[in-house]
Amino acid sequence: MKRLFIFSYLVLVFLFFTCFIFVFQLDFFSSDEWEADYQDRSYISLSQLLSDISAAEGVASAESSLQQVLGNLHKQLRVISLDSDELSADEKQRLRENQRYIKDVEEDISYIMFQGSDKVYAISRDESAPFWQEYYFKESIAFWVLFPVLAFINFVLLYLLARRLRRLERVHNAFANGNFKVRAKTGVWHKVGHLNQSFNQMADKIAKLIDSNKQLTNAVAHEVRTPIFRIRCNLDMLDDSGVRPEQMPYLEGIHQDLDELGTMVDELLHYAKMERRQAPLQLSCQSLDSSLQELIAHLQFETDIALELTTTEPLEALVDLRLWHRAISNIIRNGYRYASQSVSIKLSGDTDRIRLHIANDGPGIRDEDKQRIFDPFVRIDKSRDRDSGGHGLGLAISAQIIRQHGGDITISDTANGGPSFDIWLPKPTTSCQNR
Repeated sequence: MKRLFIFSYLVLVFLFFTCFIFVFQLDFFSSDEWEADYQDRSYISLSQLLSDISAAEGVASAESSLQQVLGNLHKQLRVISLDSDELSADEKQRLRENQRYIKDVEEDISYIMFQGSDKVYAISRDESAPFWQEYYFKESIAFWVLFPVLAFINFVLLYLLARRLRRLERVHNAFANGNFKVRAKTGVWHKVGHLNQSFNQMADKIAKLIDSNKQLTNAVAHEVRTPIFRIRCNLDMLDDSGVRPEQMPYLEGIHQDLDELGTMVDELLHYAKMERRQAPLQLSCQSLDSSLQELIAHLQFETDIALELTTTEPLEALVDLRLWHRAISNIIRNGYRYASQSVSIKLSGDTDRIRLHIANDGPGIRDEDKQRIFDPFVRIDKSRDRDSGGHGLGLAISAQIIRQHGGDITISDTANGGPSFDIWLPKPTTSCQNR
């Protein structure tokens, strides 16, 4: 914003002075010609008046009257001879030809003569007069005040624009974070040109596409359950009807494929349910260290990889225990699938947050993959064999659950290059048992 303010301010100053110089050079709205004609007529009339005074009262009285008039006009008077070097040859010739008034435009000096006197009276602005000193001072003040005035105008315009952009930015962030119902206001004090209306049109189209995609995914997942069930029934009947020994490996493979397909359908339905947020969280006060010990003891039966839990202090939090266990177990299972020897889990807390650190000693994750590992159906390992397992939904479901609890999840690298997941939850200010 600072750079935008400075840039717009410089542009505003440049445009102002450019327009000023342009108007000045082309004499738009200028009264210089009128003023020059008025001044010429005034000095010619003054010369005639002085001639009348000189004829009636003498040259001395005319000069005194001239001095008095010029004093009132903040002008200074110099008396020179007609042969003075100050006058050009052309000016001398014109004065000798009885032209009583001439003007030196470049020097801004007027020369007059009147009858009865052979002197030339040079009239110019009295720069030392208080009137002109005050005039120049006010002119300089006006010039320097112009800059802060332009800065203030620029600030007000940018402030109003920035406030509207911040409102639009908040709407944009809310939409990006999953609130697809939010829309930008299009009132006079909120809109930025047609940007608000264009954003709302875009948001409507995206929301419809996402909603239709969710409905399609949910419908497909529900419909797939029925043929899976039928295939299981047919396989059970086939087992009972008698199968040759050489056919058993194929039947077992079909059973395993159906189990994997059923698990994927369940995860897909659960992910769709989490995205719709149909049911509120069933929050209750839980001891995280005790619940983690029970969960890890259960998961240890699934793998030979060592699951090592470290807790620094007893910690409590308001969580939906069923969903919380699902989120953590998905991450731990993902860890021991790729770990070489162990998965370390560490629970700790600071003043306002609880941190759960889950790391394994397996291969690391590339930086470009860290940005999309929590997206649905993303598998960093392109192989889909049963040893590695997974359908690309486990981490997406975990991230959704954690964020619904008001937390966050990030991924980084450990010292030995393995992946590290950091889960952050808000820490209750008081014991949640008292709530």
